[in-house]
Amino acid sequence: MKKIVLLLQALLLSMSLFASSGGGGGGNPSTPPNSCATSNGFCTGTTYTFPNNTNVASLGGGGIYGCLGSTPNPIWYYMEIATPGNLVLNISQSSGDVDFVMWGPFTSLAAGCSSLSSSNIVSCSYSTAANETATVNNTQTGQVYIVLLTNYANSPGNITFSQGNASASNAASTNCNVLCNMTAVTATPGACDPATGLYTVTGSITFQYPPTSGNLTVTSSCGGSVNIPAPWTSPVSYSLPGLTANGAACSITASFTADAPCTKTQNYTAPAACSGCTITAGNNGPVCPGGSVSLNSTTVTGATSYSWTGPNGYTSNVQNPPSFTAPTAPGSYTYTVTAIKNGNPCTSTTTVVVNAVSVEAGTDQTVCIGQSVTLNATGATTYAWDNGVTQGVAFAPTTSGVYTVTGTTNGCTSTDFLTITVNPLPVVSAGNDVAICIGAPVTLSGGGAATLAWDNGVTNGVSFNPTATATYTLTGTTNGCSATDQVVVTVNPLPIADAGADQAVCAGQSVVLNGLGGTPVWNNGITNGQSFVPASTTTYTLTVTDANQCVDTDDVLVTVNPNPVINAGTDVTVCEGTSVTLVASGGTAYTWDNNVIQGVAFVPSVGSMTYTVVDNNPNGCPGTDQVVVTVHPNPTVNAGNDTLICQGVSIILVGSGASTYTWDNGVVNGIPFTPAGTGTYTVTGTTAQGCTDTDQVQIAVTPTPVVSFVPSTTFGCTPVTVTFQNTNPSNNSFQWIFGNGSTSTGAGPVTTTYTGTGCFDVTLISTTANGCVGQLTQPGIVCVAPNPVASFYASPGTVSLVDSYTNMINESTGATSYTWNFGDGSGTSNLFAPGHEFPNEIAGNYQVTLVATSEFGCIDTARINIEVQDELIYYVPNSFTPDDDEYNPIFKPVFTAGFDPFDYKLLIFDRWGEVVFESNDALYGWNGTYAGSKGVCQDGVYTWKIEFKTTRTDERKMIIGHVTLIR
Repeated sequence: MKKIVLLLQALLLSMSLFASSGGGGGGNPSTPPNSCATSNGFCTGTTYTFPNNTNVASLGGGGIYGCLGSTPNPIWYYMEIATPGNLVLNISQSSGDVDFVMWGPFTSLAAGCSSLSSSNIVSCSYSTAANETATVNNTQTGQVYIVLLTNYANSPGNITFSQGNASASNAASTNCNVLCNMTAVTATPGACDPATGLYTVTGSITFQYPPTSGNLTVTSSCGGSVNIPAPWTSPVSYSLPGLTANGAACSITASFTADAPCTKTQNYTAPAACSGCTITAGNNGPVCPGGSVSLNSTTVTGATSYSWTGPNGYTSNVQNPPSFTAPTAPGSYTYTVTAIKNGNPCTSTTTVVVNAVSVEAGTDQTVCIGQSVTLNATGATTYAWDNGVTQGVAFAPTTSGVYTVTGTTNGCTSTDFLTITVNPLPVVSAGNDVAICIGAPVTLSGGGAATLAWDNGVTNGVSFNPTATATYTLTGTTNGCSATDQVVVTVNPLPIADAGADQAVCAGQSVVLNGLGGTPVWNNGITNGQSFVPASTTTYTLTVTDANQCVDTDDVLVTVNPNPVINAGTDVTVCEGTSVTLVASGGTAYTWDNNVIQGVAFVPSVGSMTYTVVDNNPNGCPGTDQVVVTVHPNPTVNAGNDTLICQGVSIILVGSGASTYTWDNGVVNGIPFTPAGTGTYTVTGTTAQGCTDTDQVQIAVTPTPVVSFVPSTTFGCTPVTVTFQNTNPSNNSFQWIFGNGSTSTGAGPVTTTYTGTGCFDVTLISTTANGCVGQLTQPGIVCVAPNPVASFYASPGTVSLVDSYTNMINESTGATSYTWNFGDGSGTSNLFAPGHEFPNEIAGNYQVTLVATSEFGCIDTARINIEVQDELIYYVPNSFTPDDDEYNPIFKPVFTAGFDPFDYKLLIFDRWGEVVFESNDALYGWNGTYAGSKGVCQDGVYTWKIEFKTTRTDERKMIIGHVTLIR
């Protein structure tokens, strides 16, 4: 195994979260960051490679480091999410095993470093692989994640980041602006000023991906600093004046306040101290932009020359130069004069102030035509507008235009302008007047403006139902300018439709419908005033339309009375001589032909005849129907001839002369039966039409012989031999059937053997001289029980001295009780499947015996052997504390059983593979010193290797692990 999780990891949480480190900065650093606070930023846009750490102490393991058992050679990095989604980060190390833990999300690097805990770990791996994958799902923009990487092998190499899911549709991306990288800082000290003994250092700063806020701070270790506010474009120039010239070793340090790790330092040497003349420069300022500038200086006695320098390449070799034109941009401009005396320079500076006159005309304005505007400029003392406009006085512009103002302050002028947009009023259209019928909806849809609003609660383009004629006003607005229009909605009343009174007719009669109230139109294809024949009772709708195209409807019901549906009844089929009664329905008064009277029985002749009935309905609609009466003839039935049989012999009775037959005394036509004695049997025959006749037959029955016998036994376990005794012998002939496949003849006694199991029927047949047969079958008179099958196995089948307990798995069949003997002198058990613990003092073999007994007392026996084996038991601690107290001072593997103490070897290695301890005695452990006593070993993780031989198989084993030394 690779790494042992320490039992005492909780104690390591008191160690400092951050190891000390130097330097910092972003990009691909030359010095890896060793603390969270100085974590380097990285982004997943491209493959990102950086050097790993070596020979840096572990921060600990577990706790806030999650799955990491230890954290040797830690390196800290962080990333910020740009596009939300899922992020798969591939991590690889060229020198082998790399481990990591990732925390998040946080609002910033500082917030994350102060709140790392096991609860905000999002991904972690402590495997032996050189390639790892960190996965974070559902990331959000602005979230910060912190990554700690380790170099377990302590071998120099590079670690590489790349995004594994960059092409996925739900992939997140990271903010590459966190990769602030300050690549260069220059520092150039100027000459010492003899007049002041001071100098100025200047230079530039080159960087990549700076932060977007805060200051770029430039500081000299010899005093003085300057803050350059964001934003910046690389390179940025700086100047630090007023530094003391003393020849000292100095340095310039540049850093971003919003990204402290992004910093760089450049060394330089200050100029030597100097002394000389004194000169003072002056000017005539302040001046207006583009005005006249005059420079002057005090006279230096003995000076051989004067020279001036200034902005925009200004130079002069005159003590008091001629006037020149001031810069046009407001601001402060510094000019330097230098006098040379005795070969030494003395300098002075003067600042010319160019007054800032920046008049503001105000913001552009938009008005509707006819509205007034007031213009008020700012930033000057007096103001003059063009186009006849007066500052602060309202006017009404008629067209859009540009208005320019000139502002004056201290004689300096400036101009600005604004635009006034004059929007026309919209041309609103409410649409054409509308005429509708009362109850109908109307939709008003206006146009001509950006927004439209109707009065009376009407919504543009949404239908409504007006109840009376009214005028509706539409207000339209575009660019804040409004106009109105109106539309009249006329509401006309509906006409009154009259379909006439409801009508009733008989089926097949015609009807005429006459509608009134306007232009009449009927549904169902009916023409007003024209006759038609309705098919059924129907409601007809009349629709009338007036001159305003308003519509009204009315209904009329036309009832079609059906002709009575007379039912003479279903056709009748009877047998010869049967009376018939005919009853019609569906009408009120009935008349039958063929002299039949409604509801009075009569006897029809053989054959078929049709009978007709007529009815007259009170509404005058007639009806009629017919019924057929069929009369079938009766059959002539024959029961057959009288017969003599033996008692117990079956006979078949078959009738003839009809289609189906029914016998008394439970006899079924054509089916054999055994008469109990002499008797007469009557048959009733029925034709296919259901007509019947009867006949009789006489059956005489002679007695059968009486049969009886007894067995010598009725039960036993297989095999069983039984002798049968005939208890009613005679001169008849006898046949025995034993039920086991064997038979015998003769009056007996007879014997047979049953080798199968179950209960067997035995039959004895006795036959008289005249052929009458007596038979006795005794069902299941002999029963033979099966022997049980004893079977079992042990789980486990082999046990050890450590755990000599096993369970007996009983697979016996056919048994109801069990007797177990375990062969170790512990007694017996009657459980179905007992568990048993064998003696665990010494290894050995034991025979277990099972006797299975069935419910019938039949038995079977099974046996197996159980082996009790020796066992290997040992324990290796994963930490110890040789700190001169009594607790856990020695690292010593503990072997309890199963190994050969005369074939044992323990080796301890440090991280470089050097042996620091060796022992061939399992009772002698490591006290944390080198080679036993040559020196105290440092805290850390050490590798141990143990080689030994097992006693049971003589197998040689080698095991390897890690132990943590803690003082």
